Amino acid sequence: MTTLTDLERLTRAATPGTWAHHSSESVRICDDAHDSVAGCRTIVEAEVIGYERKQSVANAAYIAALSPERVLAMIAVIEAAKKWRASAYGETQQNIAAFDAALAALDKEQK
Repeated sequence: MTTLTDLERLTRAATPGTWAHHSSESVRICDDAHDSVAGCRTIVEAEVIGYERKQSVANAAYIAALSPERVLAMIAVIEAAKKWRASAYGETQQNIAAFDAALAALDKEQK
């Protein structure tokens, strides 16, 4: 089973940058989220053998949504929640602020 530490290590090793899905079976890295497809380079092809193209496109959109930036934001929320929970009998302003900051980063729209 992959632990949170393993997931963070894998995430940090993944290709950095803005991950984008452009209605195809691929996930691309773009210098700018609003670049055209021509301005991006493909990092993942999500062809699913034995399924319709619609499923491959859905898988590519899912993979793009779980960019390293997004996964690290989710890990930060989990870690902040764990700290906050650990101090349940005397929450500190530092733990509350860490949780709020992590949650704000998670809720931030990806560009």
